[in-house]
Amino acid sequence: MVYLRKILEMVTHEVAEIAGVSITTTSGKRRPFKDVLQDVNEKRSIVPRPYSGSGYTLFGELSDVIHGGADEAVALAKFEPCRQLVLGVVDQVNKDNEYARAIEELGWAVDDIGQIAAEGARS
Repeated sequence: MVYLRKILEMVTHEVAEIAGVSITTTSGKRRPFKDVLQDVNEKRSIVPRPYSGSGYTLFGELSDVIHGGADEAVALAKFEPCRQLVLGVVDQVNKDNEYARAIEELGWAVDDIGQIAAEGARS
């Protein structure tokens, strides 16, 4: 579960950097992950559409297990569904990258990537 949460954080932060979303406040402190995830998802649609409104809920599930909010049996029961959802985010980012490459090859405006990726996520 620790690794799943780390993967979700890393992917979100990497996309934030690419999309120009700051992960720190003006005073240099880390922004709450929920805010970063929301801003990144608005620009690049990294959370798969079926649970896009609940992207942070996944992070919360992972955190609860990690910080002792679940015993071993519960953690084991939650592992596979959480893994599936984290992989969904990774897959969505890969799709976004494919769209970005296609747009670049066609010479379209880079600003269109987020919109086209969001439209692709709906199909």
